[in-house]
Amino acid sequence: VEGGKVCLRCHAYRLSLAYQYAASHHYDYFTTVMTVSCKKPSKELNEIAEKLAKQYPNTKYLYSDFKKNNGQKIGIDIAKEYQLYRQNYCGCLPSLNERKKQTA
Repeated sequence: VEGGKVCLRCHAYRLSLAYQYAASHHYDYFTTVMTVSCKKPSKELNEIAEKLAKQYPNTKYLYSDFKKNNGQKIGIDIAKEYQLYRQNYCGCLPSLNERKKQTA
């Protein structure tokens, strides 16, 4: 499930909501942590945000690819150190159902 065209629409929706929130609260910048996951396409996420930027000229998008330089591993290590919850799916119901099938 994760990684298809439906995912890109979902990512665009989530980035749109984040951009709206950032702009309505007068933030100078915003970014997304979605680029830390090896399952998320950083290039496409950044392209989506670039298109959205035209609607929000006062809030800039901080381009990111947090998985570089072992970013995902560092995030996992920090989560373990502080006993933070890390879900094993992207957050959508189809992905959750897929994970449940894999672990059943």
